[in-house]
Amino acid sequence: MPRPSLATLRSVLRRLHSDTRGAATVEWALLAAAFVLPSYLVIRTGLDVLVAHYEMVTDLIALPTP
Repeated sequence: MPRPSLATLRSVLRRLHSDTRGAATVEWALLAAAFVLPSYLVIRTGLDVLVAHYEMVTDLIALPTP
């Protein structure tokens, strides 16, 4: 299999570097990931805290009163 010449490789790399198709899609995907992942983690942590609080209150209510 013949190896591509350095000029051919440079030409291909230059063409890929100047190609901007799909750049907006990549930017939107990065923005969505920047907002969705932290939001998911905050909501997940908040729900865990609420569940723990509910369990604690339920345990306290279930204690026998003198």
